[in-house]
Amino acid sequence: MATRAMIGMIRDDGTVRAIYSHWDGYPAHVGILLHRFYQNDAAVKELLDCGDVSSLGPTLDETTFYNELRIEGAPVHYYAKSEAKIFSDVTEAVRYYDECWCEYFYTFEDGIWWVRADEGPARSLVGVIEDLREEQHNDSE
Repeated sequence: MATRAMIGMIRDDGTVRAIYSHWDGYPAHVGILLHRFYQNDAAVKELLDCGDVSSLGPTLDETTFYNELRIEGAPVHYYAKSEAKIFSDVTEAVRYYDECWCEYFYTFEDGIWWVRADEGPARSLVGVIEDLREEQHNDSE
């Protein structure tokens, strides 16, 4: 089963440019990859330029984008590249991707990744990852 996510960037004018990510959108996968490998404006913009993601990888070469997928018998447009979408603000972006059944919403702003789960408040992705590591540590004791 997919864990869907939105990956976006809040721009200087407050608008949000975002893409959809289909698989493994939870912080222990997509969140960690964004934190470790997409750490600056240039890297995030390059990711968004590629369009919607089936499966995020540590590099663009290791990421599967929808325009790369082909399933025999499926209409070609179903897997055509989907451009990043522009929204007037974070609320509009979250509302749109919530309707796509996204469970996590990642936004990059001023060099910091933020994550929301469902309609919850935004939290620093670093803080969420630290919480995950602490939970893993406590579980191993």
